[in-house]
Amino acid sequence: MYKPWFGVVLIVCSFSVFGCYSQSERQTDELRVEPLASYSVNADSIEFDALSNGCSHNRDFAFVVDHETEHSGQISIIRLKEDNCRKMPAYKRFKLPLDNSLLGKEIIIQNLINDIYKGSAL
Repeated sequence: MYKPWFGVVLIVCSFSVFGCYSQSERQTDELRVEPLASYSVNADSIEFDALSNGCSHNRDFAFVVDHETEHSGQISIIRLKEDNCRKMPAYKRFKLPLDNSLLGKEIIIQNLINDIYKGSAL
């Protein structure tokens, strides 16, 4: 007689735990502008230094074009996936290929550390 109730309670608890897990996953996968220490633009790629806890890869970053003209493009580097490793944070060099629409243009990256925190108290 107690077994059917136990199964119902177990199913309800499972849904509750799954709901909390999926919500926390969405929160960690939010896109955010990544503070960069430095960057360089090559003919077909962008290289930049960003903080890593040991698990960041090139595929964890992307860029969005904020403003584009005929001769230039302003972009922001964003982090697609959080680095949840526990290693001491250190700057690491990453590389992203440029879109065809940006090739041959002057590229301005807007999220250098000095630009992001200008005027704010650290």
